Amino acid sequence: MLEPVTALCPDDLCPDLVNAEQGQKSRLEALYSDLKYVEGKLLLPPGLGDKLPDVSSNFEGFGDNGDDEPVELGKRSHKRGDLAVKAEAQSDPELYEQFIRQIPDSDRGLTVMHMHLPHQVWKYDLQGNEYNDSPIEQLSRSLGNWMVNSNGITVSQSRMYVQTGFADRLLGQMRRKLESMGLWNKALVIVTADHGISFQGDGVPQRQADKRAMGEVANPPLFIKYPGQRKGVVSRKHSMTLDIVPTIAKTLGVRNLYRTDGVPLQGPVPKRDVTVTDPEGNLFTVGLGEMIAQRRAAIARADERLGTGSFYTLGPAPGLIGRRVAPVPPGIHDALLDEPDQGEAYDPGEDLIPMFITGSWNGTVPAAPRKAPIFAIAVNGRVRATARPFDFDGAARWGALVNPASIHQGKNRIGIYRLAGKRLIPLGGNF
Repeated sequence: MLEPVTALCPDDLCPDLVNAEQGQKSRLEALYSDLKYVEGKLLLPPGLGDKLPDVSSNFEGFGDNGDDEPVELGKRSHKRGDLAVKAEAQSDPELYEQFIRQIPDSDRGLTVMHMHLPHQVWKYDLQGNEYNDSPIEQLSRSLGNWMVNSNGITVSQSRMYVQTGFADRLLGQMRRKLESMGLWNKALVIVTADHGISFQGDGVPQRQADKRAMGEVANPPLFIKYPGQRKGVVSRKHSMTLDIVPTIAKTLGVRNLYRTDGVPLQGPVPKRDVTVTDPEGNLFTVGLGEMIAQRRAAIARADERLGTGSFYTLGPAPGLIGRRVAPVPPGIHDALLDEPDQGEAYDPGEDLIPMFITGSWNGTVPAAPRKAPIFAIAVNGRVRATARPFDFDGAARWGALVNPASIHQGKNRIGIYRLAGKRLIPLGGNF
């Protein structure tokens, strides 16, 4: 069992996970480190408190490293986790991959893997390599409202999609592992998430329960592969998380199961509404039809903002990706990089991938998001991402992920351009 967040696995079943005394010491140290950020969020005036790290998009480690040791920006920390952890809510790609490699070859066992992905903080590319952070790392108020318009939300949404791609890659590794041991066809495999996230904006909370966001927040995926199943189907049943245990029990032929609120999904499902409870205990409910309508609207918004192409084309103008551009002439500073030397001396062995390219613009952002100009972000002579500027923290900001394959060891030339008709007007870069 891999459980980095909850105490799901009891000590008598998982005696080797974490030494109890050491685990308690580790948790107390993490709590001590994190409390200063929570205290600041609660007590400081909004202008100061907003500058502290977010304390709700992760479970701990609010100060980036989860400790007080400074780490040079853009450098790898080489921090690694144990094989199985009970209360250290940190994503660790090496830990996930190691766990998958060590799945036992028994056909009479339970394997549980709780991946802290694609949960925030969004920082991994499709291969699970960590990339650089940025001043526009967090664009929402914790669980609450987005602090930016649709163009800013687009930046976060594309990053979440890329991290979801990494989670999907890990699932592929798990399937290949089970197939290599001859267990895939025999196994009951269930993949789900505990909640979704809303990218709607306009006052709709990012993750907090809200009737306007049920199509995104209350509609996480549920995949079930039954033993012997060889062909996928789409079920239109209204499933709920509480149906998972009864479904497992029915598959295994368990009799006299304790009373459950859910039902096995192999049979009929009662008519029921979609419900979510917020941290204060308030219940939010919508009908199934309304949830489906919201989900369709969310998909349409994503397609309009990002396009429907591959991960590293997501943005307002995917057709520009790959276009050749001339270097930005020295002396043009209409757009500035947040890290002026970003990509100039990239060392793959030591540096985080400098693929999250962000900065500011000296122009004025229009009130209507779709009227904002389109920016093209070029790396080494070709456009690798597109974006629109948005207002954030008192400045016009922009940003996007570029394909890490476009970044090589040593110096990388970054240029920012504005689309004007069919021309690309230079705005700035690292020259």
